[in-house]
Amino acid sequence: MMQIHVPTILVVFSLVHAVGCGNSVERPKTVPVSGKVTWNGAPLSMGRVQFVPSDSKKGRPAVGDINQEGHYTLMTFQANDGVMPGNYKIFVDARKEGDPNNLKTKGGFPILPQKYYDANKSGLTAFIEDSAKNKVVDIVLDGKRKK
Repeated sequence: MMQIHVPTILVVFSLVHAVGCGNSVERPKTVPVSGKVTWNGAPLSMGRVQFVPSDSKKGRPAVGDINQEGHYTLMTFQANDGVMPGNYKIFVDARKEGDPNNLKTKGGFPILPQKYYDANKSGLTAFIEDSAKNKVVDIVLDGKRKK
């Protein structure tokens, strides 16, 4: 009958587990992208910017929160890593706070013209070059505030 040596099995299992769980996932190259969002000439002080690949089969979306000064920094895989090189359509989502207890308003109230909430209608685009080190993409919005 074969004897199983438990400590040896535990050591072998631990080594296999440690080697197999390395942080070796290779992600695609990203380019750091940041910028400022203005609306009718003034910084937009809330919301989120999203870059969506123009070709849905290439790239991944990237997102960045807009701070009170209107600045944003994009992330694709982890904070501030940027966006994969390529062509992008851009949309902006900015909302006034709604009532969290009301199903109709808990998501907030859109404040920008409707076109800016849709990457296909916003008219906002960017090309991020593969050779870029840091890219600044300022986003200029105009139009009347939604009521």
